Amino acid sequence: PNVPLEVEENVIDQLSRDVKSLRSCALTCHGWLPRARYHLVASIRVRSREDLYSICDYFSFNPRMATLVR
Repeated sequence: PNVPLEVEENVIDQLSRDVKSLRSCALTCHGWLPRARYHLVASIRVRSREDLYSICDYFSFNPRMATLVR
């Protein structure tokens, strides 16, 4: 049986603070990737210069993702 997309997205939304689970969701189903990514990049902490460089590199290759950061 197919689960409605709204239900799947609601489940992913409930995991919004659980990075490990969001990563698993992103890898589990292609259809879950956009919603999981949305939560994964919504809030970013930069704790070191290396973090900053990694984030900059990531967004230079994925510019659309930068628009999701709040």
